[in-house]
Order: sequence, then structure tokens, then C-alpha cells
Amino acid sequence: MRKVIITLPPNYPVNDPNYPSKERLEMAYTVLLGAAERKLASQQAKKDSKAANTA
Repeated sequence: MRKVIITLPPNYPVNDPNYPSKERLEMAYTVLLGAAERKLASQQAKKDSKAANTA
């Protein structure tokens, strides 16, 4: 499983309840990365099956 590692800018407000923590950002982006990979894989599979059907 992949894991996203982020680097926060120096001026990022740490320990501010209005901003997500580094750990929460990493978890969210890891989930989004997995979802994006699955979506791209399904789109590619659809494209491949259409190409096979027309050939």
C-alpha cells in the first residue's frame, strides 16, 4: 500500500484547531491517491474493452 508523505511549509499553523494536522493531511491524501488510482484503472479498462470491441 502506498502512503503519501507531505512536507508542511514553515509558516503552516501547527497546533491550530482550524487547520488539519500533518497526520490527518497524510491520511486524507493517501485515501485520495488510492481512489484516483482505482478510477484511472477502471477508465483504462473501459477504454481497452472498447478498443477490443471495435477491432
